[in-house]
Amino acid sequence: MKNLFILFAISLGSFSCGTDKNTEITSSEISGKVFDSEGRNVSQATIIVRSSAMGRDTVALGTLAKDGSYEIKLENRGIFFIEFASPFHTPYFVEIVALELGTKHSIDAHLAPYKYISGNDTIKIVLMGENPREEILNLGGDGIYRAKFTNDSDTLKYELSGHIETKVGRTTNGTDHDFMEYDGGGDWASVIIGRKGEIEISFDPSKFQRKYEEAHITNLDPATASNKELKTKCDTINNIYARKMNATRSGKGDMDEAKSLQGETAKAIEELWKNEKSESNKFYLAYRYFNIASNGYSFKKPEFLSKDISAYLLRKLSPNSELWEMNKLSWSAATIAIFNDMDIYDNPFIDSLEIHNKVAAERYHYYRVYYTFSIGKDTSKARELFAEMKEKYPNSKHLKSLGFELKKDKNIAYRKQAPDFKLASLDNPKETISLASYKGKYLFIDFWAVWCGPCIGEMPHLHKAHKKYSGKNFAMLSLSFDRNADDVTQYRAKGKHPMPWDHIFIEGGFDANISIEYEVRGIPKPILLDPDGIIIAFGSELRGDNLEETLSKYLSQ
Repeated sequence: MKNLFILFAISLGSFSCGTDKNTEITSSEISGKVFDSEGRNVSQATIIVRSSAMGRDTVALGTLAKDGSYEIKLENRGIFFIEFASPFHTPYFVEIVALELGTKHSIDAHLAPYKYISGNDTIKIVLMGENPREEILNLGGDGIYRAKFTNDSDTLKYELSGHIETKVGRTTNGTDHDFMEYDGGGDWASVIIGRKGEIEISFDPSKFQRKYEEAHITNLDPATASNKELKTKCDTINNIYARKMNATRSGKGDMDEAKSLQGETAKAIEELWKNEKSESNKFYLAYRYFNIASNGYSFKKPEFLSKDISAYLLRKLSPNSELWEMNKLSWSAATIAIFNDMDIYDNPFIDSLEIHNKVAAERYHYYRVYYTFSIGKDTSKARELFAEMKEKYPNSKHLKSLGFELKKDKNIAYRKQAPDFKLASLDNPKETISLASYKGKYLFIDFWAVWCGPCIGEMPHLHKAHKKYSGKNFAMLSLSFDRNADDVTQYRAKGKHPMPWDHIFIEGGFDANISIEYEVRGIPKPILLDPDGIIIAFGSELRGDNLEETLSKYLSQ
């Protein structure tokens, strides 16, 4: 019987819907079979079950029967992601909702083979272990690739590269080995034992399955089948928005249009939620809703935030529910409280959360502090909340970053004089640019880089601001963190985002003096100065739609 390693990832984010954690837990079951694209049982596979929460994983071991069947015991409830991985096949992912213990879920997985690339004269062999290196396999007249090299190890582990169609540079097992071993990343390594000295390794392409069929699942239990249908609807709705957002981040789309699609997508998911009868599916839709609605809170409260779904989650989940430990939902614990001011989210609830679920409570305090100074601009209140959090969670990993943002002697703070600088212009290196160059004008400063997706996503808003306010006592200055100045020049020359304002290339990036003086720890970092060089806005109030709103306060008078 071949071994099937079941990496059972039940992290800090395991789940329950209002059940006391001390209650005796039975288990749920996931079972089925794993097939190749020709309908044959696979002889070796790894099945990884991950919770959608963030945290440390627990690992359990199971077996794959000779008939290709598997059985997994779930001792937690929630939304899980199952990865099926078998040699010579692409990893396949399945999402399931398991909110009730004692239930049985049935899933047969039909895997898709890797698509072999024929005609290459050479293929790379990636040797793994203490001294990793690459060797070349050369194609012989018999259609088999071979490589000869010296091996000093009793155990040789390797994978191949350049032999399959892939967009992400995957490496996979070969065909010459004593056995294969899962590599932890969705693929398998070939392992050779006891062949030291001068050795030859071969790769026989004929052993790769040539009949291709898309991976899919069959033989589903009714609940899993219903969730699969619902997931397909959600994915169809979300994919348009996701493609638009990805295009925007790469500089090929419009952020305003992407944000509009975000609202439409969230509302469409909300409509599905309103009409759903199954409690399991209703919870799944609430989870998907917050995955979509979470994009953009750091800029501005979205108008489409659903109080109905927020209230549903708060009614559904008691303070001791482990479900709050899921990343998106613990995050929403703060946003619900801050943006909706809901009576149900009162101090007794938070106090109870802190007793039963410190992970979720800590995240709540972190986001409450963050949004108080980031969106509310109430620094004194934020410091008060920060002190409360520091007392309750002295070992929190979030304290350092929050403390930096809230320290009283920061250079970049409201109503403070901006640090001076003198640096060469990117467009005219003989010209020196300093704060004095903009005396008497409002100055928008933006630290950015071509490689920064969010920076590129801001380009439509920057160009809109320049077009509207250029020549009206207003100037713009972009300071690049790119690897070299040519990256900026080439980007601007493409025409879509010419950035027709002043530019500086920062030698040394984040370690440069100006970066330290302006406390640049991440980009984009926009700052607005008044005609006397005083800081009057920065951060989220100068990003997205907020940029126009903020500038209009000062430049439309």
